[in-house]
Amino acid sequence: MSRRTKASGSSSLAGRDRVPSTPSNHHDFDVFAEDEQVFAARMHPRPLVFMPWDCKCFTKHPTRSGWYISTPNMEIIPQFPMKDRKIRYFEDGMMGPLEFFKWPQEYDPKCPFAYAAPGNPDLMTFPHQTFPTVDIHNVLPSFADDKVTWFHSIGEKFEVTDVFPTGDYGRLHEDVLERLQDSLLEAVLMVKKAGEELGEKFERMEETKPYRKEVEDSYVLCLSLQPRLQQSYQRLFNGDLTPAETMLYFREFQRLLLAIRGWLVFTTVIWPRLLQGGTFDGHPLPVRGVFTEDNAFAQTMLRVGVPVWLVRPASSFSGSYIQKSTTFVPARRTFSSLNMMRFGRFNVNTPAWVRNSDDDDPTLTSLMDRLDKLSVSNHALVGVAQHYDPSVATIIFRQAVEHAYDFDAAAPALTWNSLPEERFRNIENVTEAINTMNTVAATENSAWEEPLGDDSNSVSQEAGAMVVDGEANSGPPLKRQRSDHSRGGSPSMSTPSSPRDLSKASGPSRLPSFHGSGLRSNLINPSIVPGQRGAAKSQQASAASSSTSLKPKVTQASNRPVNRGSWVPAEVPGWAAALLHCDLSDTPDGRLLYALPSPHLFYQQDVNNDGACQMLHNWIRIRRWCLREIVHGAGEAKVLMTNEEWRIALEGKYYGIVNLDPRYTLPASSKDELAKLPNDPGEGVLKKVPIGKGEGNYKERRARNRLATRADINVRFGVHAKFPPYSKDGLNTWGGEKYSFAQVVGNEQLRAEVVWELALVNFRLELLHVDRELCPLLYSGSDNGLERSILAANIWSTDGWIVPPWSYAKVEDHLSSSSETVRCRALAKFAFFMSRWPTVAPGDQALAVMWASVYNDLPESEASTIFSFYIRAAHPVLGRLPTIPLVIPPSLASRGALKRAIGWEEEGVYITKDDD
Repeated sequence: MSRRTKASGSSSLAGRDRVPSTPSNHHDFDVFAEDEQVFAARMHPRPLVFMPWDCKCFTKHPTRSGWYISTPNMEIIPQFPMKDRKIRYFEDGMMGPLEFFKWPQEYDPKCPFAYAAPGNPDLMTFPHQTFPTVDIHNVLPSFADDKVTWFHSIGEKFEVTDVFPTGDYGRLHEDVLERLQDSLLEAVLMVKKAGEELGEKFERMEETKPYRKEVEDSYVLCLSLQPRLQQSYQRLFNGDLTPAETMLYFREFQRLLLAIRGWLVFTTVIWPRLLQGGTFDGHPLPVRGVFTEDNAFAQTMLRVGVPVWLVRPASSFSGSYIQKSTTFVPARRTFSSLNMMRFGRFNVNTPAWVRNSDDDDPTLTSLMDRLDKLSVSNHALVGVAQHYDPSVATIIFRQAVEHAYDFDAAAPALTWNSLPEERFRNIENVTEAINTMNTVAATENSAWEEPLGDDSNSVSQEAGAMVVDGEANSGPPLKRQRSDHSRGGSPSMSTPSSPRDLSKASGPSRLPSFHGSGLRSNLINPSIVPGQRGAAKSQQASAASSSTSLKPKVTQASNRPVNRGSWVPAEVPGWAAALLHCDLSDTPDGRLLYALPSPHLFYQQDVNNDGACQMLHNWIRIRRWCLREIVHGAGEAKVLMTNEEWRIALEGKYYGIVNLDPRYTLPASSKDELAKLPNDPGEGVLKKVPIGKGEGNYKERRARNRLATRADINVRFGVHAKFPPYSKDGLNTWGGEKYSFAQVVGNEQLRAEVVWELALVNFRLELLHVDRELCPLLYSGSDNGLERSILAANIWSTDGWIVPPWSYAKVEDHLSSSSETVRCRALAKFAFFMSRWPTVAPGDQALAVMWASVYNDLPESEASTIFSFYIRAAHPVLGRLPTIPLVIPPSLASRGALKRAIGWEEEGVYITKDDD
């Protein structure tokens, strides 16, 4: 009877005793050493009280000889997740048995409430058990839509909004988005209420109260998950995603929502039970559960009613109650095991985490930490963007494989019919029972093994020089670096000459659209630690020197031309005065880079000019593709281009270039890609100049060299993006309406809308880039800059858009809002955001100190001061004046939105209403 005495409570959730080799009070029993002894001990008399080493059922450990997995409170045993296995996504957008909140895992102190997440329905209602696992006492929180975290088939719910030669892009149907939004709102409000109740309890609770530290830490973690949940939803709402990207964000939303619901269960049900002295082991709760080798922890989980599976050696079975043996429930019943996404018209290798020999032993590190490295939500809103590199673009382009559209391909690998009931019964013949377990374990382990040569198609492995320890290499700053060999016969030292020269490295493989940034140097003063306030004088001196050196010696067109069309919208109030106050202009360097075409390319154009109208009409055609490249794939695609390159792209003459002279700069694109460009008789051909006559002519050399640039840009848009050469006969879509060339000619309203969007998006991208350059440490933490970039996005938008989805959502730009209250609040957020930046001139330190303590409101009289500080800080980084946002045109301001996305303040707790 002494063996039924309950162990004393522990003040920690884990980290106590391991499973004993034999039960401590059972020295009178024989010690089991053979599998046969364990199986022969089945069906002993049932005890009145179950202890953690008692077995309602048990199975052999899939990889450890002489070890088993048993459970004292469940009738099934899920497949044991091997945490040393390579972490990767599979075709269904999930991570197989390592799906942290959807499949039972070992206890991880980095997420102490994970075991309380709502249980997997495939396990809770597994048909080959006596009773399903349900909440018979109705103690769990009630969620309006308990299936939203589990539903799978969304094929018919994906609406294609754009079809490019490179693939289909779209968004989920409104009914799915509304379902996700309702669940998101519910979770936020429930967390807010639970947090308030926790605060009240903590006020009455002693600091040393058991489990208090775990609960406090779990609340902090829960709050950090909410912005990631919001961003996952925002990505889905915004759309412009491929089917594969949609699946990844959809699954990320589900797992984050499941995690937050797990915290709610832990806080409202499990924690009170931990503090109480009673037992709740009679009916386990339908929650995720946990694997453990910790005997005391297993007893605690048993007491509070959490499903628990004990990993133990054969010797620990002596004297245990053993009811039956069973095979484990394969994870393939819930997840797909295929590592190729067969969505849309292209196969896509699923993202994976590639480790090298220098990485930590995965069996000794937190699985939660490693999963976060591959999370599609745990990164800055926009990745690091670099100058367009044709050689890297070639590597990426070669990954696509033609395939038929099949969004429902990612079904679970096993059906119920493939799981015969006999496997899960107590097979009385010992040899047969052992052989069945061994066969199932071998089959299921091999199903999750990495196929031979799988990594050969990984972009990040082929382009390994750009990925280090899971973070993008810093690469060049936005101002392109000069190099005598950057495009000539000798390759640049920083640019790989061919794919085979790129070495493998640790990091995410095939995760281009969601990759965070790496460390960047402080371009104002590399000796200063970014994100810190020290050495202000040194920073000021360095900045002053840099600013002086960047001033042009000759008159140079700046980012605010004097003459421009009357149709161009005015700048947001305050910017014009700030520009005059700064007295800066662009540096005399034609290599300045832009994420999108500079709006100034259109400002001085005649609205009736044939060439200008062709450029505008073609931009409407390639716009969605370009926006996707910079927002979703900046870290991989290296999409920044000079104004000259953007002019070439806007012209739309994506033809092959003939008569290239080897004496001059040659294209960096491969010969087979150049050969795919269509021929254009009469254009792209430069008359051959006799050697000796035009050889030394500067204009001749420049024209010849520009042909190489034109060829590379033509390959990007004509081969990689697969746009045919521009034709006036085409109908191109803007705001849901199709425009012919004739409708573009003289259309000032359309031009105003186009330049407004270009100015707005360029401004936002440049602000994020400058911040990353000046404060790189803020982007190198565990969230890869997510919190920092959300702080930036909330300057101008409650929803945090980079590219506002104005065609179907409310246009939102707080800096140009018609409401003075909204504008003043946005100014305060802008100033607060820049308070972390290094100072660039005398007096800036005082401004930074003042701004750091002001977040809610600043008078509009401060606008020019705030904007001029930004301009002066951004100028040395960009090498030019930053793009200035414009006031939204009346035609867009009056446009009725179909739907407004949800938004909240940065803390991710309080729902906000429209301010204007």
